[in-house]
Amino acid sequence: MKLSTNQIKKFPKMLAVDCEMVLCEDGTEALVRVCAVGRNLQVKLNELVNPNKAVADYRSDITGVSAEDLDGVTCSLANVQDSMKKLLRDGKTVLIGHSLNNDLKALKLDYGRVIDTSLIFKHGDEANFRRPSLNDLCKASC
Repeated sequence: MKLSTNQIKKFPKMLAVDCEMVLCEDGTEALVRVCAVGRNLQVKLNELVNPNKAVADYRSDITGVSAEDLDGVTCSLANVQDSMKKLLRDGKTVLIGHSLNNDLKALKLDYGRVIDTSLIFKHGDEANFRRPSLNDLCKASC
């Protein structure tokens, strides 16, 4: 079923977000990348973020970020928070992500209109229910 432009305009604004975090030497995690994409796949935000802490593990196999990637990066968590607040300022935009609680924690933001794909898709039977990984969800949708 194909939706008309008028039907699509009736949907709320949506913003998909994904964050990458590194493990810092003090045992905490720090945000190093944030990407936000609008409904029509237009990139609204794509920033590397300076963690402003000594990094113990870049988790490059997961984050895709290395120490070299962050050389000279001046974007801060506060800069990213300002950008996200501008994108969400209407209060009506639906924020979408996978295990979104982790991304919001890394962003140090609170937002109420969310869809978390790790919670809405069932994985496993009733006795063995678990949150699916994003990788598992992608494989299941193919």
